[in-house]
This record gives sequence, C-alpha cells and structure tokens, in this order.
Amino acid sequence: MRNNLDAVEKIYSALGSPSKSLPSILVIGSNGKGTTAALIAAGLEMAGISSGLYTSPHLIHVEERIHINGYQINYSKFDWALEKIRETVEKEKLGKPTYFEATYLAAMLLFKHEKIASFVTEAGLGGRLDATRLSDPRTSVLTSLSLEHTQILGSSLEEIAHEKISAVPSKSALIYFEEYGTMNAIRSAGQRGVTLVPAQKIISQYCQNQIKGIAADLAYSALCIDYPEIEWKSYIMDAVKRLYWPARLEKRELIANNGAACPWWIDAAHNPAGMKMAAAWIHDSTFKRRCFIIGSSLRNDIHEHLKPISECFCDKDIVIIVEPKSGRNAPTSIKDIKDIFTQQCKGREINYVSAKCPNDALEIAKKLIEKAEIDLVASLGSLYLQGDLLAAAKIKIEGRLW
Repeated sequence: MRNNLDAVEKIYSALGSPSKSLPSILVIGSNGKGTTAALIAAGLEMAGISSGLYTSPHLIHVEERIHINGYQINYSKFDWALEKIRETVEKEKLGKPTYFEATYLAAMLLFKHEKIASFVTEAGLGGRLDATRLSDPRTSVLTSLSLEHTQILGSSLEEIAHEKISAVPSKSALIYFEEYGTMNAIRSAGQRGVTLVPAQKIISQYCQNQIKGIAADLAYSALCIDYPEIEWKSYIMDAVKRLYWPARLEKRELIANNGAACPWWIDAAHNPAGMKMAAAWIHDSTFKRRCFIIGSSLRNDIHEHLKPISECFCDKDIVIIVEPKSGRNAPTSIKDIKDIFTQQCKGREINYVSAKCPNDALEIAKKLIEKAEIDLVASLGSLYLQGDLLAAAKIKIEGRLW
C-alpha cells in the first residue's frame, strides 16, 4: 500500500479517466463490504440498469474481482485491459501501479468499454489512500467497522473510521448506521460537505421496517438516494434471495473419497468481528461432532481474532490448523495458533491436528468423514485460506453472482 495516490492518479488520467462520467457507489468499512456492494449491483441490474461491480480480494482467480451484470469477466477481457494499462504506463513513462491499483484500473476500463450505466466499487484495505476513491462516487456506504490492520489504519475504531471515511468525496452522500466509535468521523465528513444520511431514516421513510439484514438495508438505502424515482424494495428482496457470494457464511458439502458427504460451512471471518459472527453461526447449529479448519494471515490482533471461535469449541472437537498459501501477508504459524488455542481452551479436550497445506487439511477432513467421525466441517479465519481450500476441492468460482 503506497503512502499517496499520485502514481495511480496519473495513470488513471492518462487512460482518459475512464469511469469519471459514470455514476457510481462506493462501499467502505470492515465487514459486509462485498455483500453490500454485490446487493447494490444486483439491485441495479434487476431494475434494468446495467451494472459493474469491483470487489477485492479474490478467492481463486483474479478475474473474480470484476463483474458486469453479475457475470465474471473472462481472462481475455482482463488481459486486454491490463495491456492497455501497460502500454499507457510505458508510453507516458509513468510509475507502475500496485497489484490492487492495476486491477482497479482494469475494472474502470472494462466498465467504460462495456458501456455499463452504473457501477459499484468495494474499497480495499483503507480509504484515504485507496484507488477506489478515484471513481468520484455520488453516493458512499459505510458498513460496520472493527479493529483491523491496526498497524496501517490506526489502533482505535475512531482512527480507522477517519481513515476509511476520508475516501468519501465532499459532494457525495454517506449512508450509515450509527455505531460506537464512528460518529466523530462521520460528523467530520459532514463538516467538509458530505451529506449525511442515516440508513434507518431511509428505511423508516420508504418501507417502515428492515429489509433483511444490515447489508440489505444499506444497499436499499443507497439505491433510494441514488435513484429516488425507483421503488427498490422488491429488487433488493429479490437480490437477497438470488445473490451467491462465495465464502461468506456459505454452506456446501465436502465429499469424501468413498462418496460420503458432510456439511461444509465456509466463512472468511477475516477479523475479530467477522470471527464472532461466524462463531455465533456455528454455535446456533445442532451439529455435535465438529471439525474446524483454521488458518490466518500474520496479524497483530491474532489473540482477539481467534478468541470468538475458541470460545465455541467443545470437548472432542477436532481443530485442523493450517497455513494459507495465498495472500499478501505471511501466515500465522501453526505453532502460534495452537499455542493460543491451548491457552484459550484450558480445561477442554480439543483434538488439534496440524496440516502441511490446505489440500492436506481437506484430505484429513475427508478421512474423518469416511469414518463417520464428524458431522460438520467448518473452515474459517482468512479469505485466502478459503480460496486455497476451494481450489484444493476443485471448486470453480464462476458463472453469475445472481
């Protein structure tokens, strides 16, 4: 992550500022960004407004970051956009973009080339120094915030809120739910000209009660502000029913080598708040013989990150610990995770198993399924790990999102 946007701004300008003339919505926050962005894009397309969607990171293939009317772009279109960027950088003698910046620029070129009517971008790690702010959105959405990437974004929720909300341009409306630690940053945005719109006000004004969860409420509110002439409730309700958003509270089956099947629950759970939500999801289930596959990137808050799921562990649970292969950061070691779990689970008999790699973790789980020793596999802790596991299971992320 660079400490300024100078390089990517110059490339964007040299490319002709491809997305400047297109209306867009920017989604910032810590949890639920991708889901909210995808619901907005789905709602747009269902209402007859062609839509682009840019999200990050990807699970298996980089093309997953860019969708047009719900369809993932193919590699040839992605290569075309990257070649345009490369040619422009070389011709204008500009600095090279980062990986994230290159994928964002490719999305902007493709949205213009495909003549979409509107697009939605999910901000990356931060906000103030995030390339997605170049889209000049007319509406921005703030999802829930949590302590994450504290070495970059700040050590408190208020610092993180200021960093992320700095991406919202002065002329943009900001949709939000009131949340502890964010209101000072939200009020500061209002003082520099951002129009502040509490989502609850929109919900009360247009449909009297909640649509279906926070992400749906935020998506509905953003679309009501951006396109007030359209009645959005039915479109968002339909989007909620139809959206497929992989590795976010996703339910699949893991098939063992002998054909036996077992429920496989998958969630990125990439920060403490996400892990708490995933732990509650599993805790509320009726499974009794559970197997967890856990791994995480290296992080400062690893104890806090693992605590919600360790509190969910019961006697005789099997916990397979593995290091993600993918991702921009090194993994937290198997030993460190096991040591933390051992400390957090004192007095409980948890069966810890170390896996050499994500593929090995799946094979261990499959053998347990063959022996009928487990009735649930739950993989958590990192979006990169879920991508590794899905790839190892030869599951393709393709087709339409809704």
